[in-house]
Amino acid sequence: MKEALLTAFLSLLFAFFISTDSMAKTDVFFSFGVGFPAPVFVAPAPVFVVPPTVITLPPPVIVQPAPIFPCPPGWYHGNPYGWHRGKHKGWYKHEIEFED
Repeated sequence: MKEALLTAFLSLLFAFFISTDSMAKTDVFFSFGVGFPAPVFVAPAPVFVVPPTVITLPPPVIVQPAPIFPCPPGWYHGNPYGWHRGKHKGWYKHEIEFED
């Protein structure tokens, strides 16, 4: 018990005799076996400066109308795959007439 009290007293006394300048330069954890560490300077967390956010406008979206091509007479644009004839004359093989 005497040893523990003496060690605690000496560690507290030793802590008062350490100058604050030398504590700021050290990062050592003093311990004399009792579990009472001497006061040690702990550096604060580094501060990161965030650059200011630059807000830019998105590029303008230009929408142009699609060109309109007129159909030839007798044709119509019936589906998205292309032009179709209004009347299917000569469209199928059995409708094609051959001369004898």
